[in-house]
Amino acid sequence: MSNGVWQLKLADFVVIYHTTMSRDDPLHEQLPTELSLTPEHSNLMRAVAGSIGSLAYKNYLVTDEHGRTSDILAEGWLACAYYLSNLLTSQGLLPCPHFTVQSTVTCMEANGWEPDEERRIGNVVRWRTSAGRRHLGIVVSANVFAANSSRKGMPQLYTEYEALLFGEADYYSHPRIAADSYESTDSRLTVEDIAVEW
Repeated sequence: MSNGVWQLKLADFVVIYHTTMSRDDPLHEQLPTELSLTPEHSNLMRAVAGSIGSLAYKNYLVTDEHGRTSDILAEGWLACAYYLSNLLTSQGLLPCPHFTVQSTVTCMEANGWEPDEERRIGNVVRWRTSAGRRHLGIVVSANVFAANSSRKGMPQLYTEYEALLFGEADYYSHPRIAADSYESTDSRLTVEDIAVEW
């Protein structure tokens, strides 16, 4: 079977990741073996985990002044900012969702998000391609990111290697989730919490 099912348990929360990885894909080795999160980190990571594979960010219909309706997310093709800003809004880290990368980053900067030189769990990542395109995601572990897939029209997990295709990365952290992820003991994710079924 070429498709695998990842089951990731965060406390009593269970989410299933449908992946297109081969059986030998090392993504499970890139997830942290023990992850300690503050409650706010934990809530954000639960929201990220629950969003993977969701169709909730695929469409957003608007009507113009002439009565014509259009999908401004283009079946999920243009949904990265909407996806990320919805996650942050649901956790009280942004006041409202946005539809563009620029407006999301501008709002983040106005609401306590600051550039961060280090890649930390829970940081927002903004990729910049040489062609000038922008893409947004969130750091799940040292080598795994969650971001909307334009091709699939839904959020998915990306390895560090796959994320290189998005271009150069900038990271942003928020003071409410800026504590070192590995020092708190409020919530733990261990290797035993991750099951792979093939």
